[in-house]
Amino acid sequence: MSDDVNNPLNPFGKPCSICSTPYDDDDFWIHGYIGILPVCFCAYCYNGVVEMVKTLESDDIDEIE
Repeated sequence: MSDDVNNPLNPFGKPCSICSTPYDDDDFWIHGYIGILPVCFCAYCYNGVVEMVKTLESDDIDEIE
């Protein structure tokens, strides 16, 4: 596991990419990639991103253009 944490291209075990909360095995975390950028989200930031996407989806796309 220590090799995974030291790998810069592996988001597992890193602090939250948004709020820098230290990783905790007992909490809910999302690890993955946005394009080629490795990201790690704590439960609070993940929920915030999901809510933001839901809000943007409900807006009329014609207003943005």
